[in-house]
Amino acid sequence: MKTMETDKTQATGTEATLLTYEDLARRIGCTVRHLQMQVKRRRIPSIKCGRLVRFRWESVVKALEEQQ
Repeated sequence: MKTMETDKTQATGTEATLLTYEDLARRIGCTVRHLQMQVKRRRIPSIKCGRLVRFRWESVVKALEEQQ
């Protein structure tokens, strides 16, 4: 019986990690509901994949800085 090897490469820090609503809410200190409203109003950039919504940290920071 053959065993499948998994790819054990580690992230180098250059890959973009996608955040969930919960992850982003914890990072910026707000509620998930607040983020949902900001996405609906197109104030925070998001990536939609089917029914899932994800965020790129760098894009969110840039958008928040531009709003100030």
